Amino acid sequence: MAVYDQSGALKEMPIYGSQRIGMVKALDTDGQFTHGNRQYEYSNHLGNVLAVSTDKMTTVGEHGDLISASNYYPFGLRIDDRSMNSGDYRYGFNGKEIDDEWNSESYNFDARIYNSGIGRFLSLDPLAREYPDINDYHFVRNSPIFKIDPTGKWDVEVHVFNDRSKYGYGMLIVKNNQGDIISQYKVRVEGSNHSLNQYNKRNRLLPNADTPLGVYNIDGWISGTQVGEINNDNRLRYGPNDRLSLSAVEGEIAESGRSLIRVHGGRQESRTIIFAQDEKGNDILDSEGDKIVVSIIYNQLPNAHLSATYGCIRIMDNDIQEFKNTIDKLQIMDKNESPGQLKVIDDVQQYGGNYFLPTDFSTIIESDKQIKEVEKNKSYLGNRNSTSRKESVNRYNKQKALDRKID
Repeated sequence: MAVYDQSGALKEMPIYGSQRIGMVKALDTDGQFTHGNRQYEYSNHLGNVLAVSTDKMTTVGEHGDLISASNYYPFGLRIDDRSMNSGDYRYGFNGKEIDDEWNSESYNFDARIYNSGIGRFLSLDPLAREYPDINDYHFVRNSPIFKIDPTGKWDVEVHVFNDRSKYGYGMLIVKNNQGDIISQYKVRVEGSNHSLNQYNKRNRLLPNADTPLGVYNIDGWISGTQVGEINNDNRLRYGPNDRLSLSAVEGEIAESGRSLIRVHGGRQESRTIIFAQDEKGNDILDSEGDKIVVSIIYNQLPNAHLSATYGCIRIMDNDIQEFKNTIDKLQIMDKNESPGQLKVIDDVQQYGGNYFLPTDFSTIIESDKQIKEVEKNKSYLGNRNSTSRKESVNRYNKQKALDRKID
């Protein structure tokens, strides 16, 4: 959210992509932004802000002025002789805001204040009774290098490619309130050309275009349609199963003002309409002259696939049924589970004509590097036909990652 001073003038405003990537400081007197007012974050996989630079370049081809750089001990305490902050940037460990009302080592995690100097929250975990074997003030079960603090809600990540004209699909990953992956499904995130988007479905800020990046609240499930209307068949459009309803929080989806984005199936069935007929085989009409419908029969298409949408996230009918059943069981087994947020992130990578999640892509690249190093050593030693354990392990890891391709 933007921050204003007492006079009503803009003091700062966040910059969002699929998540917060920086801040814009105060506007000029003429209401324009100038170079140097934008501050951009460089973060790692935990959201830790490692460096902040402005968009003011000193010479052509150089990066902007560095105003903040931070190195952290594992639990988030900044290393003094390896950190600096000349621009009063407010965010740091896990991307959270520094809480100076306590001390420079504390961060506001929304529900609680965290002290990075001692690696503990300063108040009791509201779910402490559910985990009697863990310290009531612990931080991520003492594993800060691998985990971030959970929200207590199940969340969804949708990983997509940055150029939907080349690849309009992605991977939807469901995580429980501990951040563990419980299921994942291939989805389609490609919109449709329409007069409302000037027949440019690539412009995600316009209606009916590709699914926008950003953060969405998960509002709950909308009941599916078992039998649709003849001229407005929601079962054909969305499938027979429930739909997951979403609303904008931040990023492109908030900037665009678009709404009614859902996760749903559909376009995977055909239908046959049975009309009432007399003994001669003639259609029987009602008082308004319309044919009387006896029943509507739906059948799975033999070549069912994920069709494009008007900006929603399309999933196979069987997959969303499994998704819903998995969530229902999860919430029954753990009463603390509740809907959290869905994030659409453009971090899918291409390799060899296929598309991979970033973790698998990293495994492939690192395995390739290790294999080349082994082969180089074999060539140098004149032992080209031998296979070392290191080479075998890397080839195995690479193949397993290749097998997990999205497409």
